[in-house]
Amino acid sequence: MQSNFDAARAALSKMGLLPVESAVYAKIPYWRGWYEGEDREFHHYNVYNGKRTLSRRRKSLNMAQRVCEDWANLLLNEKTVVRAEEERAEKLIARVLSDNAFSVYGNRLMELTFALGTGAFAVNVSAGKITVDFIRADSIFPLGMRGNEITECAFCSRLFRDGKTVLYVQAHTCEKDGSYRIRNAFFGEGGEEMPLPDGVLPEVRSKVRLFAVVTPNVVNKVELGSPLGASVFAGAIDNLCGCDLVFDSFCNDFQLGLKRIMIPVTMARMMTDEDGTTRPVFDENDVAFYAVPEDQKLTETDPHLRANEHIAALREQIDLLSDRCGLGTHRFCVDSNAGVKTATEVISENSVLYQNLEKHRKVLEHALETIARAILFLGGYKAYDTCALRVDFDDSIIQDKTAQKADDRLDVSLGVMPKWEYRAKWYGETEEKARAVLAEGDGDGAAEE
Repeated sequence: MQSNFDAARAALSKMGLLPVESAVYAKIPYWRGWYEGEDREFHHYNVYNGKRTLSRRRKSLNMAQRVCEDWANLLLNEKTVVRAEEERAEKLIARVLSDNAFSVYGNRLMELTFALGTGAFAVNVSAGKITVDFIRADSIFPLGMRGNEITECAFCSRLFRDGKTVLYVQAHTCEKDGSYRIRNAFFGEGGEEMPLPDGVLPEVRSKVRLFAVVTPNVVNKVELGSPLGASVFAGAIDNLCGCDLVFDSFCNDFQLGLKRIMIPVTMARMMTDEDGTTRPVFDENDVAFYAVPEDQKLTETDPHLRANEHIAALREQIDLLSDRCGLGTHRFCVDSNAGVKTATEVISENSVLYQNLEKHRKVLEHALETIARAILFLGGYKAYDTCALRVDFDDSIIQDKTAQKADDRLDVSLGVMPKWEYRAKWYGETEEKARAVLAEGDGDGAAEE
């Protein structure tokens, strides 16, 4: 079977399309290996024990997956909300995202995006319903760019159909008038084009872009200028090696440091009971006993374990990794003296994390606004192109919202902040809606400026 990359290029060529060449595709399997905690070159090695060469597997702490999971949880979770200036538009966006379990699958896509460097959202209409597809890096093939932004793209995914593996290709190309032409095609294992399933149109037209590509907001040093992104841990592979080296040594230290009782070989032999049955003096499956020549005495060995040294080294390696991946130091540490740190301590002590979070959010915010506008267009909302949108991210993990809310309530009581502004900020309402709600109550909202 062809690789997904080769099969996709062959299929796109038959459709008259040429994807952008990039050296990043060769790196995606390498990053995936580290994400899965199993790099073939690093985690599998040989050791000569003086007699023969033995194959060994190095244990993995799988910190690459943990780093990506943390970034995904910080960026896109159930508290991330797309807001619109009109309530009807906001409800339409919320309904479609909820129907597609966006907070679940979007979070998973962000984890894979930070692991493999690139991800994409694609909005479609299937059986009369608006759907959102979540596409990972090895299925994304840019076709055109404007500046540093991917404006034309093909998505190629393997599917099972009638018991066979088929390649589904969806190509989004931009026309001269700025509209989009979306083509769908299916190809068999031999590269032959197949009939489209029922309900799938060969071609669709759209006035807006129906996809959005997202990447970690870091420089792709694999290939400067590539439309594809780089893994968030691409520059921290040596740090990942350091974590796994210490972890493997830690585990081996306990393995090699097991208590042993050296017994003369005569004591390890079988003995016969009065009824004629034979049994070993010691259980031969008990690894605590080790047979030695019979002229040696029965002795006990209890090696010293270097647990504290390993723990200190592991903390240092994890701190270095956390910093190299933009999460700041001590991201994965628990302070035994201070206990669980508050949100205000996190934002003051981990300014690197805050700055990098804001940087990554810029890319995700643009992508979410793009697919929200696509949802409005496909949902028949007339002002799809002029409706003001914004994304409210979850700041509870980096800000003390309870303290902020109390401060704002004090400002309202002092007359420094109008009530409508408080409602707009904490209830996620537009200024017009906040003023209208207050006007229905006591009229304060309508009169305040």
